[in-house]
Amino acid sequence: MEQKIKRKFDEIKLRLLEFAEIQGIPKYQFYKKISIPQSNFGGKSMESSLSSAKISEILIIFPEINPDWLLLGKGEMLRQHQTSIPIDTNMTTLIEKISELSQQIGQLKAENEFLKKENAHLENVVKGVTATDVSA
Repeated sequence: MEQKIKRKFDEIKLRLLEFAEIQGIPKYQFYKKISIPQSNFGGKSMESSLSSAKISEILIIFPEINPDWLLLGKGEMLRQHQTSIPIDTNMTTLIEKISELSQQIGQLKAENEFLKKENAHLENVVKGVTATDVSA
């Protein structure tokens, strides 16, 4: 039983390499993108399993990979339907939000400068009043 499970993990690594090859992603770029050293895909290290967290991370990095195919070798390599929101929509929303926040930061900086000047002026007025009280 344990040997069968180990073999499944070997197959996951092989399927990942197959995905990279079919997608035309050079291996060194693929390893870098998934943050796994190349050495984990060769020799004895090929027998080591990937953690569930790492597999989840890979599926997030490459949402087009069909999880059934990656984990079980069943179905097509690529998902038929994307259920997530397209990246373009998310990017547009993020860019709009960044722009809005940038404007707010500019306004707050200007207000902060004004308040610093007003504070300095009031400190001078208070010092003037205090100096007058002391001399009187």
